Amino acid sequence: MKASWLYRIACVLLLLFAIGHTLGFRQTNPAWGVGSLIDSMRSIHFDAQGFSRTYWDFFSAFGLFFSVFLLFAAVLAWQLGSLPAEIFAPMRRTAWALAISFAAVTALSFSLKGLLDFYLAHPHHAVKNALLLVYCPPLLDILPMYIIFLLATPVALYLASRWSWKVCQTRKARSSSVRSERPHFL
Repeated sequence: MKASWLYRIACVLLLLFAIGHTLGFRQTNPAWGVGSLIDSMRSIHFDAQGFSRTYWDFFSAFGLFFSVFLLFAAVLAWQLGSLPAEIFAPMRRTAWALAISFAAVTALSFSLKGLLDFYLAHPHHAVKNALLLVYCPPLLDILPMYIIFLLATPVALYLASRWSWKVCQTRKARSSSVRSERPHFL
């Protein structure tokens, strides 16, 4: 499999993640018993830089900021997948920065209280539900999907970086041998 396909797969995963996050992060279920908390977040107003805002406004804004970040990462992954190997070589740091940032987000997601315990206590059930993207209120409803996409994206980006470097090295070797055979006109 070519590295460009892995970047494109990472792009699709990031787009699905962005869509799922954007549609799901503000949804609540009455069975969770957080209705009064959500109501208070929506009803308590305060001034922020001359505008009347609520805690719900800030929650929504930060969620949408993250969705924009995911869309940017998807575009970046697509662009990295469409670069020729010669041009990609100087972009290695960018590719690694993207993979490391998603690895850090994954580590932060697992640091949430009870998340790792849930997966360790019922691994088959948790993995099956995460793969099927089943909502699970103890995991903040959409978190299983986050875990799958967060774990898959750095792996796809790493494999893409690794394979494209090999392609880049072989092309450089071929181009240097071709250059030595060509006459120099200048």
